[in-house]
Parts: sequence; structure tokens; C-alpha cells
Amino acid sequence: MRRVAVMLAGLLAALISTSVGLAADPTREDRMMKLPETPADHAALAKIYDESATEWRKEAEIHRKMAAEYKHSHADPKDAAAMEKHCAKLAKDADKLAEDAKVMADYHRLRGKEAK
Repeated sequence: MRRVAVMLAGLLAALISTSVGLAADPTREDRMMKLPETPADHAALAKIYDESATEWRKEAEIHRKMAAEYKHSHADPKDAAAMEKHCAKLAKDADKLAEDAKVMADYHRLRGKEAK
């Protein structure tokens, strides 16, 4: 029983220390909710959008590979065709989101230079 209490106390201490650290570091969403006013603000947003573009490109590639797998699968042809189409659409959507994020990153880099 004492061992369980010690383990729980340790877990609680870890959770508290983690939550304090998180509260001190604003989340990505918090940083994006503030309108940029300085070159540093714009640079931070450009970085966030660059990271998003990279992640969306990875997501698109994953779905392209899944679409190809469904195209060559031996599953029920009707089901495989539906899933291939679904994955291809997700890849296309992710490509669009990546491009949009890149445009926003470029925009904030430009605004950051203008604000100097």
C-alpha cells in the first residue's frame, strides 16, 4: 500500500511540474491568436507556417502511398477503388493546405521585413 502511495505521489509531482512548464511556454495556438506587431512576431508565424507546410506535405505523401496500395490491393475491387479515391482526395487536400501554409509563411516573412 505504501509503495502505491509513493508511486502516486511521484506521478502527481511529475504532472504538476509538467503542467507548470507548459503554462510558461505559450502553445502554438496561443502564439497564432496574437496579431503580429513586430518583425519577430512575423518571423515566429512564418516558422509555424513553414512547419505546417512540411507536415501537410508529409501527410499528402502518406495518402498518396495508401492510394497506390489500394490500387494494387487484392481486396474487394469496389471497396479498394473507393478507398483509393478517398486517399487520393486526402492527398490533394493536404497538398492544398501545404501550399496555403507556404503562402502564409512567405507573407509573414515579407511583412516582417517591412516592419523593420
